[in-house]
Amino acid sequence: MKAIVLNKINYLLLSFYLVCLVFDFKIVNIALLLLLFTSVITILKDRESIYNNFKENVVVYSVVLLFFLYQLLHGVFNFELSEKRIGLLFLFIGSLFVMTRILDIRWFIKVFIGCLGLVVLGGCYNILNYYFQSEEFNLVAGAHINPMLIVDRPYLGFLLGIGIVLSFFMYNLEKKIGNTNKFWLFIPLIFFSYLIFVGNRVQLLSLIFLAFVYAFFYLKTTWKKKLYFSTFFLLGILSVFTLSDTLKQRFALASFDNEEIINSLAEKEPRVIIWKCTKSIWLENSTNVFFGVGKVQILEDKLADCYDRKTINNRLRGYFLDALFNTHNQFLEYLVLTGTVGFGLFLSVFITLFIKVRTNFYSTALLCLLFNFCCVENLFDIQLGSYFMGFTIGLILLLDNFFNRKSLQTPTGFFGNNRAIS
Repeated sequence: MKAIVLNKINYLLLSFYLVCLVFDFKIVNIALLLLLFTSVITILKDRESIYNNFKENVVVYSVVLLFFLYQLLHGVFNFELSEKRIGLLFLFIGSLFVMTRILDIRWFIKVFIGCLGLVVLGGCYNILNYYFQSEEFNLVAGAHINPMLIVDRPYLGFLLGIGIVLSFFMYNLEKKIGNTNKFWLFIPLIFFSYLIFVGNRVQLLSLIFLAFVYAFFYLKTTWKKKLYFSTFFLLGILSVFTLSDTLKQRFALASFDNEEIINSLAEKEPRVIIWKCTKSIWLENSTNVFFGVGKVQILEDKLADCYDRKTINNRLRGYFLDALFNTHNQFLEYLVLTGTVGFGLFLSVFITLFIKVRTNFYSTALLCLLFNFCCVENLFDIQLGSYFMGFTIGLILLLDNFFNRKSLQTPTGFFGNNRAIS
């Protein structure tokens, strides 16, 4: 009886945790602590499942642990243990651990998709109000966009990408067990349409990339049909870019002249200057190749100085000097801040994950989404990003372990034979 009660409490807490995570509620920390507490209480009862999970993913967990310990040691030697980024690493580990406690993956996905659907509905309501109340409708840029979308646009796009992959997973899963529920095909259509409407560039490109990966490496058909699929898909994407004014402006595609696009991006996209400044810091003689510049404050000061020099004739100068952007690339931040050792360990997390899950399309798709997101955002610099790192890595392993243990076929085949699902 006690075990049944604890199990129900755990499900309720997981639901509460997912709601807080998807809606970016600050009380997500409380939800995490409660889940960790219940996990400690039940750790003896669940020791077999914990052991099996560790055994199945021992290489990945070992690399994650090495990455975590190196960042802690780097903080110790540079007297930076009090820095925010060190504390956020513990949220990453906690979030990853929580994902190992999920036993019913279908229930978990349904709750996640439900929460994400509510975010989309809330965003649509806010956008509709904005449309009727504003004199000029603008979803390209502005401080009004993120509050209106409920979750910051980059992270909303990332969530939508995950939701699309998981919806296809659920459709395939139910189809294999004899339940052809078209609802799971309707959800990706809604999420993808919303993604286009709000103009999230990175996730749109990531999903386009995943479609081609699936067609060429996982889809079991002739190469002729694969080429037909790719051609029609590419034409469809070009049509979307042509019809969406928000996307054209977000991608600076008012003209198809290469030089004009580059110049336009330099004026509209801060990352062009941010990454140039990050590169210049890495190439400085004072930067230690193995251990980086050492301190967050040193990196921030160097970026601020570079922005002051590089934006003299840029119309975004005030924006740069007020915002003092971070590197907007997690790989570049670890390279410059913690050197090739920190960068190598972080990259190794992705490499070991890919080696483990490469024959499973759904896990590989989530890994690609996470990798691409880390290329344009510093997830370990904010609370939500740290949670998403642990959440997504845990979900990748959860899906892969699920396929390994079951007996139904899934669309696989990248450097391996078909895996199994339930």
